[in-house]
Amino acid sequence: MKKALIVIISLVALVLLILYFIPISYPLKKTMTAIEIHHNDPQHIVQREILIDGQYSLYLFKPDRFKGDFVIEGYDFTKNHEPGEIQIQNETTMLAYFKFGDDFGIIPFGPLLATRNFREVFIGVYENNGWGGGDGLSLFAPASTKDEAKAVWQTLSSIDPWVGASDWPE
Repeated sequence: MKKALIVIISLVALVLLILYFIPISYPLKKTMTAIEIHHNDPQHIVQREILIDGQYSLYLFKPDRFKGDFVIEGYDFTKNHEPGEIQIQNETTMLAYFKFGDDFGIIPFGPLLATRNFREVFIGVYENNGWGGGDGLSLFAPASTKDEAKAVWQTLSSIDPWVGASDWPE
């Protein structure tokens, strides 16, 4: 009886260990409509498309990861450069693109917060080497109206209060 219990506990521990290190990976391709808002200019409302195409790795006990294309309409360099691996977690991370070749470097795009499988997305767009929540440029998806963008902002603010640290532009 004691030996059977040890075997069962060992098998459960092995399965949990495997699930911790080995993700469930699958291709993810989606196009989302986003609203771009400038927090300092309530009249600045631009609709953009976001194309996400790559490999999504779902982990059960640690942040998910995405590797692939993350193209944002109106920002041409996102078509020609590959973003680094993106961690999908319950806090804001960085969206950056890599330049290869003679002008090798990193292009920081801005802070990113997304729910699993990019169901809801917030992206702060760097302007003048930084992003300020009170006066910054932000993208919210999926949204095709300012009210839908506000609903995404409210959802993501409950995940990471940093996103909601500034007032919503009315």
